[in-house]
Amino acid sequence: MAPQAPSKEAVRAGKTAAQEQIPNLAFNLFGKAMEDKCTERDKHQVIVARNASTTSWSDVIEKNKEDTATAEQPIFRPSMDFTMREQDTKAPQVGTGQFLVVGYAKANLDKKYRSQDPGVTKQIVGVFKPNEILPWEDDKHPTSYVVTPILDFSPEQLKLYVLLKPDKGLCTPYSLAKDDVFFRFEYRDTEPNVSKRRTSWRKNISQHSVRVGLQMKPSAKQEAFKRALNVGKVIVDSHEDCGNEMKVLMMAFKKSHDDWLLQEMKRLMRRINVDIAYRPLQSKPALQSFVDNDTVDFTNEWAAGVVQEVSGLWPDVQDMTAERVIILQRLMHEQGAEIKNFQLKGLLAEGMYRLKQQANIENIMDEEGFVKDLVSTLDRTLGKEAQPKPTASNMDEQSQDALLAAVGAKLQSILDYYYSFSAKLNSQFGDHVLEGAGPADFWVKYAEAPDTDSARLAFNHVAKFLVAEFTHVLGEGVVKPVHNIVEILGRLDLSPS
Repeated sequence: MAPQAPSKEAVRAGKTAAQEQIPNLAFNLFGKAMEDKCTERDKHQVIVARNASTTSWSDVIEKNKEDTATAEQPIFRPSMDFTMREQDTKAPQVGTGQFLVVGYAKANLDKKYRSQDPGVTKQIVGVFKPNEILPWEDDKHPTSYVVTPILDFSPEQLKLYVLLKPDKGLCTPYSLAKDDVFFRFEYRDTEPNVSKRRTSWRKNISQHSVRVGLQMKPSAKQEAFKRALNVGKVIVDSHEDCGNEMKVLMMAFKKSHDDWLLQEMKRLMRRINVDIAYRPLQSKPALQSFVDNDTVDFTNEWAAGVVQEVSGLWPDVQDMTAERVIILQRLMHEQGAEIKNFQLKGLLAEGMYRLKQQANIENIMDEEGFVKDLVSTLDRTLGKEAQPKPTASNMDEQSQDALLAAVGAKLQSILDYYYSFSAKLNSQFGDHVLEGAGPADFWVKYAEAPDTDSARLAFNHVAKFLVAEFTHVLGEGVVKPVHNIVEILGRLDLSPS
């Protein structure tokens, strides 16, 4: 049912007073609520769980129902109280990691809880109690914790997992869609638009799940800037600013030419891993809405926008129509499939081709594994994770050494060729031939000469002077810098290990 509309007095009060989220209720993106009995806890709760699995939680539940051999193994936790192993976040063991608890998920819910009520738009979520509140304990719809991993870098897309299959005090996180999550109050805000709410709530979570510095606790500086205007901005401590550190090392090497500084720069380059394939979409609102997998606000206008943006961004993607875009987006959403930015072009190209082969795309269902087969094809051809082009920041140490050694060998061959050519040239056109004579002197001799032999001699002297001058400029402007580079590379240990 739709949430109760606030009274006029409440609206007037809301204009002058800050609207606070209800702490003992958890809300999903569409305004549906459930009880939250975990009120006596710290904010931004961190626990330990096993390494996350990419398997969908709905597949795990269905498989457990069908497989009689594993039906006796518990899928849901017997108690919502955390075990001692889950609370021991100081030293996670191998195969486990730290996770931030962001909310809850209830199994076997009707689809109406994952969509916005008709006629309800621009509704603030979490401030007013709705008429229907799902219970905390329910045998028909068991409650599970929803978490996101603690990372030391800002991910391209926030990933949420539900904790299932408790075993020896720890659960395994399985993937789920954001529409299935009932979020805790500290990660909600008063954004009324559903599409914008997805982004703002994700930023609220990332503010506490991204902890720069090898999964350390937030520093005092980060705590002090939590209430900054841009709450989604990660505050980086000075000792983690690789750019400034590299700049200082380069300036120091320019002064001292110390080999140790080269080794430090080499070590720093190994720490930096810039993955261009995970960059966000550049000012493409329709494609971004498609990637967000939002079926509520993804209308025909958005689909037409996707067709237009793709035609300008990837003109080689064929058979794009708004109807096929909507159907592909709906199928991906219903199956909870993640749309990865680096696979987006391949997804659209392959998806449009396969939908074109369907006789009646309006009635297409996923009974034949359309989405599963499409995703497996993309993972097989493009990879499950983005593989950026080799750069100095993401190559391993052996590859970097091999690259530098090859560059040094090529530059050395250029120097050897120049020295050989210069030695032969100087024997005939060297500076000793031109001693005491310049272009003006040659012209005077030519003007005073009565025969053509003197003119020929003057011309030859001018040609010698030009060749010698060209050789001098080439040596100072090109060969000398190349020689310096070869000398610096020679100081590094580039021998294969």
